[in-house]
Amino acid sequence: MNRWQAAVDKQRNHRPRLFRIASVVKDVYGQTDTCLCGIVHVKTAAIIVGGFLALLGALLLGVAFTYFAIDGKLNLPQHIFSGTISLIIGLVTIYAAHTERRNLLLPAIVALILVIFALFITLILVVIFVNSPASFAPTLRDFVKRHDSIAFMFKPKALLFGLTVTISLALSVWFLKTICDCYEYLSKLDRRKARDTEAQAQQN
Repeated sequence: MNRWQAAVDKQRNHRPRLFRIASVVKDVYGQTDTCLCGIVHVKTAAIIVGGFLALLGALLLGVAFTYFAIDGKLNLPQHIFSGTISLIIGLVTIYAAHTERRNLLLPAIVALILVIFALFITLILVVIFVNSPASFAPTLRDFVKRHDSIAFMFKPKALLFGLTVTISLALSVWFLKTICDCYEYLSKLDRRKARDTEAQAQQN
């Protein structure tokens, strides 16, 4: 038995450090309660996601009150609203994961679902515009026919924008999965606590 355990430990030590950390986290918390290839526990990952959302909201508010307010070309109330919502949801998510209050994760789940839906629709519109600018909107058909060079110049920008939307969509899906996994973990934790409380009550 000792030789077998020594062989297992030796095999683990020969793994890259990243995989050794993942193995330890899985052994402690279980396979389903980790993310990022088993490196991070779902509670920690949810706190990271909340921190990212809070940082994004703070950046939106900061930019809104500096550049946008001076420039005046973009919609200032829209950026203030989105920045405030992102900041609040991020802070609530951090608090929910830290204090193990699963219901406080619901605002983040709802917000991320709405963001994913909006990004998916935007990506479809970008694909339609890149493939056929004239069919994007009937009012643009004559303009595109008269200004083919202008439409051609817009395609690289549309492709870059589409790439940005795709990356944002992938991150949002991962964020949603992380928050949902944390919600499921906290649900299991609540059920476990309820069973323990019931068992103690029966013993008494």
